[in-house]
Amino acid sequence: MGVDHGCWKGLPHYRHSISKMDPKGAFNYLIWHCNESLERYSFLTLQKLDSIEQFNEKSINKMPYCVLVIDEYCDMMNLCAQSPIGQDWFIHCIETITTLGPAVGVYLVMGTQRIEPDIITKKISKAFDTHMAFQTREKAESDLLIGLPGAEELGAMGEVIVHQIGQRLDKFKVNYFPDDKVKEFVKQLNQGKGGIDAEKERAASEPSDAEN
Repeated sequence: MGVDHGCWKGLPHYRHSISKMDPKGAFNYLIWHCNESLERYSFLTLQKLDSIEQFNEKSINKMPYCVLVIDEYCDMMNLCAQSPIGQDWFIHCIETITTLGPAVGVYLVMGTQRIEPDIITKKISKAFDTHMAFQTREKAESDLLIGLPGAEELGAMGEVIVHQIGQRLDKFKVNYFPDDKVKEFVKQLNQGKGGIDAEKERAASEPSDAEN
């Protein structure tokens, strides 16, 4: 969710529309991916298969991979805290997706600029096996983001540090793409839709009002 992703609107492979500045809508998408993870897991279990890869090797109708990107999740946390469901349900959805997701092809990417213990909680950090950070102001922020020091030593021009549980720290530099290049890239992707009615596909899979 967020205004920065508006330029990607209309891509043919989107399962849902972009949720701009709408934490409630974004949370509905989180619930959808949580349920999708559970349904896929149950289906693969009945088929006596261990992973989406095994299913796709044997099936003509391939099961697609799903990726949910939430670029600022603190607003969603605050929404849940103020609602009857509470933050426990938010954590439950995250844990379900990150636990079952790798086997069933459902993935979750979350980010925040609020480097605070009440936002990057121990439960949320524990749910993910890979953490990434850009330059932080101090060692304590690096510890909170990736579980180790190092991010405070990065440069400010796109340098990134990645910590995957059980692996050594990995540092690299990401490229910057100006808006005109992004728009050109999106245009090329849209030209390759191949006749798929993406809007109809997304409308059919939008969370129902019952989930609101």
